[in-house]
Amino acid sequence: MAQTPQEQLAFFDDVDSDQQLPIVSKSKFLSGLKCAKLLWYQCHARDQLPSPDVSLQMLWRQGHEVGSVARQLFPNGIRLAPNPKPWRLHAKSLEALRARKPLFEAGMLYEGAFALADILVPVGKEQWDLIEVKSSTTIKADHLWDIAFQLFIFLGAGVNIRRSCIRYVNRAYIRQGDFDPKAFFVEEEVSKQIEPLLSEIKPRLEAMQAIIAKPQPPRKESGPRCFNPNTCPLRSVCWDFLPERSVFDLYHGQERAHELAEMGIYKLTDIPPQFSLTRRQNIQRQCELSNSHHIDANGIRHFLNSLKYPLYFFDLESFQTAIPLLNNTHPYEQIPFQFSLHVVPEKGDAPRHYAYLAENKRDPRQEFLARLEPLLGSSGSIVAYNSAFETARFKEAAQHYPEHRSWIKSAISRFVDLHRPFYNFHYYHPSQRGSTSIKSILPALTDRNYDRLAIADGHHASIEYMRMALTTVDDDEKKRLRQQLLDYCYEDTLAMVHIVAALEEKLREKEQQSA
Repeated sequence: MAQTPQEQLAFFDDVDSDQQLPIVSKSKFLSGLKCAKLLWYQCHARDQLPSPDVSLQMLWRQGHEVGSVARQLFPNGIRLAPNPKPWRLHAKSLEALRARKPLFEAGMLYEGAFALADILVPVGKEQWDLIEVKSSTTIKADHLWDIAFQLFIFLGAGVNIRRSCIRYVNRAYIRQGDFDPKAFFVEEEVSKQIEPLLSEIKPRLEAMQAIIAKPQPPRKESGPRCFNPNTCPLRSVCWDFLPERSVFDLYHGQERAHELAEMGIYKLTDIPPQFSLTRRQNIQRQCELSNSHHIDANGIRHFLNSLKYPLYFFDLESFQTAIPLLNNTHPYEQIPFQFSLHVVPEKGDAPRHYAYLAENKRDPRQEFLARLEPLLGSSGSIVAYNSAFETARFKEAAQHYPEHRSWIKSAISRFVDLHRPFYNFHYYHPSQRGSTSIKSILPALTDRNYDRLAIADGHHASIEYMRMALTTVDDDEKKRLRQQLLDYCYEDTLAMVHIVAALEEKLREKEQQSA
């Protein structure tokens, strides 16, 4: 039977300050839902889990910023200072309940579990609304488990919860002038949706506590859940038995890879010829068996013939934030801040390079377009890798800046996607390991790679730009980051120049062999 807050407070007044309570936090509970082995490692061998990468760190930062905005809607709220001892925060939260004001990050213990509530709002005489704040633009399945876990803890601790709600980002919000925190959010009551989950919390929690109590991690069969919805941090531990070229390298082949693994087949070269594979996967398998590349001369020729000089090898970088920083933008809108352009006027000419990188906090889009327009000319192919990303940014720019609409529309019609021959497997090399990213294609076709670069992917570039332009860094750090961003974008477009040249050479070799 749940205790009243007063009874809970009296109990914690008598607890020894050094007492260690075996607890399951919300994050551990959500991990336990995904994998019992992951839960055990988080409790007993956290040092064996990989450190969060820059992408995950940025995701956490965005979440904290969105949470801060949500608190602004309750100006008389009380934020409870973090406390390393859950039972102390529990006692502090019980005390704060008496004030009958909105509470931020109140923490409660119950049944050996601990939960922090983003926002508790007093309603009526003794009730509270429980609000979970998310930086996503939709409600996801794990969000429901998240708030159901909180509700179980708070009800058990004697807090009278009237409604359970999730407040998430309103993607339809367009910033006009001052930022509007109220319009930025959508709030949805999920009380009925989490009812069936609530009854499952206690048995699942008890099962997790039993796992945590064991001296060794549970034996857990690997499976599709290791990759869905995201790759599990334990992948390097649980899958360390895989050979270097495994069935899990199959192009878009997770489902088939798990079928093969269940049959005890892990090497690409051990896949039986009768096993059903897609055309691309069959090409990949044959390349592994022969340890040589595959080239479809007709496909490569058709692609190369589609290129019209002058060639404009183009790449842009963009950043996005949950909270829109610029007027006429919505949450998570991609804002271009950099481009690199290698221009080859005629076949055989040396490429000429042009670049742009925004320098300060003002909206970079207008200057981006003004610098780019005269460089792209009026004819010739604009070559990009995965060009759908670049053309999407162009279409957004046309909406925001109608004065540029005419040339943007013309430019979009000239785009050629260099990813196409590799997506279609007109060329494939075993070293790609099932990947058709430019980072895999460049070393497969040439003697070049991205290894020397401090920034080697677009997401990292976005994060470093925001650090350079939107936060306070000293001049030396800003200079260093700026050069790293220029180097990365330069390499992306120069890589495309080399890839086209390599395709031309491979095609000549193929035609000579056939002659």
